[in-house]
Parts: sequence; C-alpha cells; structure tokens
Amino acid sequence: MQVAGMLSAVTGRKFEHSSLTETELMERFRQGGIPDGFAGFLAALDTMVANRGEERLNNVVEQVIDRPPKTFRSYIEENKKKFV
Repeated sequence: MQVAGMLSAVTGRKFEHSSLTETELMERFRQGGIPDGFAGFLAALDTMVANRGEERLNNVVEQVIDRPPKTFRSYIEENKKKFV
C-alpha cells in the first residue's frame, strides 16, 4: 500500500500493509470489544473506501482551516518523529 511505502521512505523504518477480508476485519473489531453490528458496519465501510467509494475532491478542508490542504507525505515529513 502507498501509505506504508511513504512511511518507510520518510522514516527509514519498515512499515508493511496487510490486507484483510471484510470478515477478518470484522472479527478483529469484535475481538477489540466492538459490538457485532458496529463491527460489521466498520468493516463494510472499510471495504467501500478500499474500493474507492469515497474518492472525490472538494474544498472542504480549505474552507475549514482557511489554507490549502497538505499531502499525506508532507504531513509525514513534518511529523517524522511521531512515526519513529
């Protein structure tokens, strides 16, 4: 996944991404104490996001914080110490 690659490149630490099925993710949530119905909802939401169901551009961040948004990579670079 791109995020793991960015974190690895910026921090020098190895980050890996492991894909889970929706069922596996739901079980992880349940093991963490999340109720069944909500665990299923969160797992389904993750699947939708992974399938780009929420991929769209807008200007909400700029309206809320009154400046252009940063890239994730620039955030990692500015906050590198938090990831090491």
